[in-house]
Amino acid sequence: MRIRHLQQWIQQWDEEVVHAGVPGKGAFDGWHKTAIDLEYARASNLLVAGGSIDIYKCFDQLNKQLIFRLAKEAGMPSRVLQAYSNYINGLQVQFQVGNTIGAVHRDRAFLPQGCPFSMTMVALLTKPWTSMMHSADVTPRCLADDLLIVATGHRHQSRYINAMNISRAFFTDIGAKTADKKCFSFAADNQTRDFLFNYVWDEQGLQIPTVSNFRDIGTHLNLSAAPNGKTLSDRMVKATHMAKRLRWLPISQDFKDNIIRANILPAGLHGAEASYANKTTLKSLRAAIANALGPRSARASNDIVFCNTACSGDLDPETYLLTQRVLGLRRTLSKYPSKYGKVVSTISKYQDCNNYSATASNPCGPIGLLIDNLQLYGAKLGCDLKISKKEESDIDFWHMPWQHLKKTVVEMCANGRVAQASQERSHLHGVEEVDSQISKKIINSMGDKERKIYGHLSTGAAWAEAHLEDIGLSDGLCTHCGQRADDICHITWQCPVINGHRQISDLKDVNPDLLPAYIKHGIPKAMSTDVEASFLGRCALVRSKAKQPHYYHGNWYANH
Repeated sequence: MRIRHLQQWIQQWDEEVVHAGVPGKGAFDGWHKTAIDLEYARASNLLVAGGSIDIYKCFDQLNKQLIFRLAKEAGMPSRVLQAYSNYINGLQVQFQVGNTIGAVHRDRAFLPQGCPFSMTMVALLTKPWTSMMHSADVTPRCLADDLLIVATGHRHQSRYINAMNISRAFFTDIGAKTADKKCFSFAADNQTRDFLFNYVWDEQGLQIPTVSNFRDIGTHLNLSAAPNGKTLSDRMVKATHMAKRLRWLPISQDFKDNIIRANILPAGLHGAEASYANKTTLKSLRAAIANALGPRSARASNDIVFCNTACSGDLDPETYLLTQRVLGLRRTLSKYPSKYGKVVSTISKYQDCNNYSATASNPCGPIGLLIDNLQLYGAKLGCDLKISKKEESDIDFWHMPWQHLKKTVVEMCANGRVAQASQERSHLHGVEEVDSQISKKIINSMGDKERKIYGHLSTGAAWAEAHLEDIGLSDGLCTHCGQRADDICHITWQCPVINGHRQISDLKDVNPDLLPAYIKHGIPKAMSTDVEASFLGRCALVRSKAKQPHYYHGNWYANH
């Protein structure tokens, strides 16, 4: 028996604000929808107040007989309820303190927290509470024992205080106890924040902490003007340490690629869809991953390092960040179409009056963060949910098939990464776009040693004699032929001593001075979209078209 087998019964009492113990919902849905709602309110200049309610030891103080009676009244199938109650009543519990295991006993009020049925029972138990919150004109959200209420707009302050008092009374009436030290209030404006900070909630003088930013399940929500994403920053710092340790592990590069893709990136950027990513911390994570992937050289271009991975995915944290934000918004809109209007309206709020494209100078949620992220790649988000970029096809992430969306966004990021590298590195000048399929085909056909050599050449990590001369470690002359070696191309193309040992002579008649620098460094440029351009495949064409650099394409390199 699985929860999905009870879906028909669950649908009788389920509602959109419940995100645990219900098939097809999870923590991501909860905090991402909350982030969209809060961002819409702030972009619309609506006042916001809310708070989090934490039930003290929720699963350890639930009255089992109350739960069973409630499930029966709600229409839970009798046979399933009987089996579940027998299972719960028959549980034997033992406590462990150090190396000592206590005596066997049975708890009167206890539900196993890891059991999916327990999550469903708690969700059912909060159904009366959600109805009371709707009646109090606030928006509730349930994720098992993590409860949140938000009041927006007119009389937001008084509505929130009333809802919080009703909530505390409700849980006291059913025998629960609120963890006052874990509860907190939040507000978007200073006036409401100051009032809630000094507000006394009961006769004993209880005061609930008031914050402007907080960790919300898996992300970090910020209601202040200053950017703040402490939870995400802490995760990125831990992921950076993991990447630094991974660099020195004696395992193959393929294993390292898999660890980064399956562990480091998801762990370091979890919750980034709605949280501000500190640029300095993100750059440190990116540098640590690049060092684990590519050559250990201060001269290496990290942008090209991420282009030289053998795995099918892109391991650049910046690409992963943008991809998750696009896919996360698409997922939420697909599952909850009611949010579509708020998303479009929020985008329009970010837009300039005379500009179709949105600009987010101070992003305060997942939509603004996505807009800000796209600007780094010269792309913009419109109200039609299309990502547009100059001289590129639009990405309609609302209507594009799901299986193509991620690949399209990754390609946009990769092209932007290469374009940036071509402006910063002389050996990449004019490359503009790399043929990633040819690059991966080349790298996967190499052995470990050859892959490292190619990595040093393509990323610019290799030190020529002239470079060593600048730091006093060489006289600038080639150790093989004694000629001046201004860059690494002397070793790879021009040194007569090394050329005398070559066994493949297909390129011996090619004058390397006529080749673009990126070709000499093993970077395959993407084929031109000009249908009248020549397809280079012979050395004779190389010589005849040497004065027209735009004829050099990645396919010529791949054939040689």
